[in-house]
Amino acid sequence: MKHLAAVILIALCAASLHGAAITKTPDGTFLVTAAEYKAAVSEKGAVSSFISHGVEFIDPAADPKVDFGPLRVFGNMIAGNNIRFECTEKYMNITVSADYRAEIDAEAFRDGLGNIIKTPQRRDLIKNALFYKSGKALIVRGASMTEGYGYDWGEGTGTTTEVRLAPVSTLTLMPRYDTDILEDRRIDEALGVRDEDFDIESPTDCRVFKRGTPVIVKGTLGKKYNRLSVRVLGKVYDVPVKGGKFYKEINLPAGGWYETDFLAQGDALRKEKRIKRVGVGDVFVTCGQSNATNLAFGQIDQTSGMVSVTDGKICRLAAGPAPGVFDGSDRGNFYPAFGDALYRATGVPVMIAAVGKGGSFAREWLPGTECHRYLMNRIKQLGAVTAVLWHQGESDYDTPGDEYFDTMKQIIRSTDLPWFVAVATKLYPEQPEVTQIREAQKRLAAEHVALPGPDTDTLGAEYRDYTAAHFNEKGLVRHGEMWAESVLAAMKELKK
Repeated sequence: MKHLAAVILIALCAASLHGAAITKTPDGTFLVTAAEYKAAVSEKGAVSSFISHGVEFIDPAADPKVDFGPLRVFGNMIAGNNIRFECTEKYMNITVSADYRAEIDAEAFRDGLGNIIKTPQRRDLIKNALFYKSGKALIVRGASMTEGYGYDWGEGTGTTTEVRLAPVSTLTLMPRYDTDILEDRRIDEALGVRDEDFDIESPTDCRVFKRGTPVIVKGTLGKKYNRLSVRVLGKVYDVPVKGGKFYKEINLPAGGWYETDFLAQGDALRKEKRIKRVGVGDVFVTCGQSNATNLAFGQIDQTSGMVSVTDGKICRLAAGPAPGVFDGSDRGNFYPAFGDALYRATGVPVMIAAVGKGGSFAREWLPGTECHRYLMNRIKQLGAVTAVLWHQGESDYDTPGDEYFDTMKQIIRSTDLPWFVAVATKLYPEQPEVTQIREAQKRLAAEHVALPGPDTDTLGAEYRDYTAAHFNEKGLVRHGEMWAESVLAAMKELKK
């Protein structure tokens, strides 16, 4: 018995190098206990549990269907055919020579551009992401793709994100507890969490206000505070508080990003909050059908860091699918390229609110329709909008030109905003021009109902994806640049 006990002791010591102890249960599961986390690895090689500071980050219902067995323990490693788990005190490395998937259950994640995004949300090619759940965080490094699923189809909303690992690469799972990060206002915004004592409704991070209009400061303040001030661009503004609500309009020059610091004070109490990115620039609403929404199969990202997207409430840097579209689409769009090109010319930040619906006819946006109500609600949420960008016409290939013109005239004049209307009719590059719709779209500009947008019928097969109706990554870049050219041309004309 003494000899057996000594063997067991030696085995446990060997399996606890670098602060990680590894044991095996009767059912074949490997249990890892480390200072920063606890984990479980199935006998086939799936991570079935990863607990960061008491919070489980693996979906218990997930079945990744991997089989790398039989696995064995070697010191601080669990290894088998084509897979190796390196378990240290602070992190776990998973190295594979075949495809691998893990199922992360989290409420939100921060992508490589610093965006806080509520799950589930598809994101391609995010090699480094920081996942959040119940006030704890998990760093995931080395993924070849993250893809959210469990979307709300009327049976509840899932929070699981599938993390994929390409062959001959390593995935790192590392707990992180960082008070500054976990108290970041953007996480609360993404999760819809409100601070009952001190809640800032406006501005939110990455919010752009139309130049020439004030920055709106508003929210709620608990009874234990009686004073509120805001510091921006080196100047301090006192903010009136009445009935627990505060509101102030602050005029700032066009530009950004501006850091905005809030200070709430009471008897011997102080609470500070910072909104890191507030801008004064150009605000656009895009609507129409698929090429005005997130239905491209390619995806592009901005390069300036000065372009944001919004669903009317939460704002974030433009990357991947934009939030808030009517059709819920989750692929690519032209907004990053459009915003980048506009920012390079104007030097002010750009924000886009997308409300498009793939495959929609113009008549679906007439006053009284669901699409029109959706559009008008978004405009109301934004308060002040530079212009509406309309890209649609492909679905109306057999609509009479006069009917299309009259329909668009009603839609445009139901708002008090400038509209840019693209010339867009082609469902595929080789399709003959839909003459009556092209002429109706040009007529809208000629009769000063709308401003002229780009002629995207000129973008041929090299700019299209395999569906031919939608743009590929090259097409998204050119599409965005063309929109910027149209908007800049109108700005120049208005200054004459």
